[in-house]
Amino acid sequence: MLPHEIGWNAVPYNNGCCERAIAVRWLAVVLVILLSACTAFGLPDRAVIRAGLTLQLQQTETQLSDQLRLATPIIRVRKLKIRDRQPLEIGGRPAFQVLGQADWQLQQSGQKQQIKAQPFELYLQRQPQARTWRLAIPQPSSQSDRQEWSTYAIPLA
Repeated sequence: MLPHEIGWNAVPYNNGCCERAIAVRWLAVVLVILLSACTAFGLPDRAVIRAGLTLQLQQTETQLSDQLRLATPIIRVRKLKIRDRQPLEIGGRPAFQVLGQADWQLQQSGQKQQIKAQPFELYLQRQPQARTWRLAIPQPSSQSDRQEWSTYAIPLA
């Protein structure tokens, strides 16, 4: 018999193969939309997190170098593993706490030191125009009911 003589109902059932393929494609489309929506809703991306972490490390290392009267170090964040991004408010503005691990390189006085898999905690705040980010660092406060913050513009390349 020819295929057109068999009729539509005579086609053997393929155990849901096509249905599963369609479901997988729809799931992929939904995931792409959700992931792109995260960026649209203001989550800091990897470049912002990397630049914020670099700035935080540079500030810490510069303070140590000043106290020890050493040259200011150059820091390069190599590997970045983001574990969590939690929304919060800093000074009435939306912000995120970012947790993860990073490898970085510290170069000072011609010597390089590799620091591997160090945990980090980073606070990033979106600016009002939603174009730039600021690094927020908690400060000691005399008032126990209110957290004080210092913020610094994050330079993005």
